[in-house]
Amino acid sequence: MRFDRDALHAIILAGGSGTRLWPLSTSRRPKQFLDLTGSGRTMLQETVVLLDGLVPIERVVVVTGRRYAGLVRAQLPELPPENLLVEPRALNTAPAMAVAAALIRARRPDAVIVNLPSDHYVGQAAEFRATVTAAATCAAARPVIVVAGVVPTSANTGFGYIELGDGGREAGGPTVHRALSFTEKPSRGLARSFVASGRYLWNANYYTFHVDTFEAGLATHVPRLSGLLWPADGTGQAFVDKVYADAEAVSIDYALTQRARNLYVVAASFDWSDLGSWDQLYAVLAARSADGAGNVVVVPDTRLIVTTDSARNLVIQTSPRAIALVGITDSIVVDTADALMVARRDDLQQVRAVVARLAEVDELYR
Repeated sequence: MRFDRDALHAIILAGGSGTRLWPLSTSRRPKQFLDLTGSGRTMLQETVVLLDGLVPIERVVVVTGRRYAGLVRAQLPELPPENLLVEPRALNTAPAMAVAAALIRARRPDAVIVNLPSDHYVGQAAEFRATVTAAATCAAARPVIVVAGVVPTSANTGFGYIELGDGGREAGGPTVHRALSFTEKPSRGLARSFVASGRYLWNANYYTFHVDTFEAGLATHVPRLSGLLWPADGTGQAFVDKVYADAEAVSIDYALTQRARNLYVVAASFDWSDLGSWDQLYAVLAARSADGAGNVVVVPDTRLIVTTDSARNLVIQTSPRAIALVGITDSIVVDTADALMVARRDDLQQVRAVVARLAEVDELYR
């Protein structure tokens, strides 16, 4: 089947309420609604910009939770109101993608869909669009699900790992490979062996598929969810509410990707990060804006930040007041109107524990 660019649609998932970037990101305003990279746009807005020239806003569907619907409308005023689907409750990524795909299918039965997270960093938009085009061309031509893969930089156990098989070039673009296996969040030892082999990529969670292929995959691997979707009109919020009343919480990785036998992968040529921790944000920002000592400062007034004998720190501040770092290395300092956090970069796994303890005291930090 020939790839029709007018058939390409996008789903953006914007319902996450992550707290790993606390205190800047909170459940009231999570990271997808923040400008984390100093671009002047929030991560959600940056995600829409990635699609410029590829998928017009009229063919973009955003899925978010009730708590964040107002933020989406404020940050994406150009999004057609009917293209915003509001989750009645959080059920992870599989139901969110499923109701959005059903809506798109009702409008365009031959649609090819790319699914995007709303809170990831992509360094080169042109390379991203080339990757999506190659994936869409492949997905339009055969019944496969194509994911974007990133070369691992560490044995991170928080990602899915895709084993590369044979590849073929799609319309002169990036090479699309058959995926031999997919392992979601492996153990540390297994992740190390994957990275050492040079045959695995991280799953960046950009999925591309023909809507028929996605429907068939759900019917095979998640029949209960599939039964709630088709046949159905899939055209409004009432449909979403009905599906969510009976659907179970499950991620697309566990529900479908890890079980699929028709998985393909295209190796990303763009810089990527899921910005899943302060350390990862530091790495993205330090690559372009660190001073001679490796310090990165993102504040309203840099004149108020003084560093002496300090190196490789990230300082983020939302309102101007003086901060002095003396003899501080490899640390994160985040100063907001609500809270101050100072932590070593190698001890950031404790952030979630801190947030959980604060939630007992103040609902703000949940």
